[in-house]
Amino acid sequence: MASHREKLEKKIVEDVETCFKEIYGNTDLELVDVEYNRESSGWVLRVYIDKEGGVLLDDCSMISNQLGDIIDIKDIIPGSYSLEVTSPGVNRPLKKKEDFISVIGETIKLKTRAFLNKRKNFKGVLKEFKDGVLKIDSDGKEFNILYKNVKKANLEYDFNKKNRVNFSGK
Repeated sequence: MASHREKLEKKIVEDVETCFKEIYGNTDLELVDVEYNRESSGWVLRVYIDKEGGVLLDDCSMISNQLGDIIDIKDIIPGSYSLEVTSPGVNRPLKKKEDFISVIGETIKLKTRAFLNKRKNFKGVLKEFKDGVLKIDSDGKEFNILYKNVKKANLEYDFNKKNRVNFSGK
């Protein structure tokens, strides 16, 4: 059962996602992920964005200012926090079903919520994503992992590979 703090953190993430979509929903900016965590420096709201051709520092700065103002006006986050707006980087997080579909044939890392064959961590090539099941080739074995069992996943960037994934859907 989720604690009060976990429920509050989830609500904050959902509210920030909604604000982002209201402001930037009709632009080329994509909201990749939102995290709200307690760190040694205090509470940090981290917003990952992307767009065709990549994210520039000016994009991050603009969104930080605009989104930060809206979050404060709507009083979404109680107390003080730091807002970081950044690109997802080369090891992009995979959250939505569309994210997984776009990286079929690529190497991914994922952690499951429950044990599968006595393990929770997998790294391998995503072979297929169909009917809510990820088929991944890891350590020479094929695993079928339920999408709903994925706790965390990200693309493992291969610096030697020339063809890269296009996340923009274009």
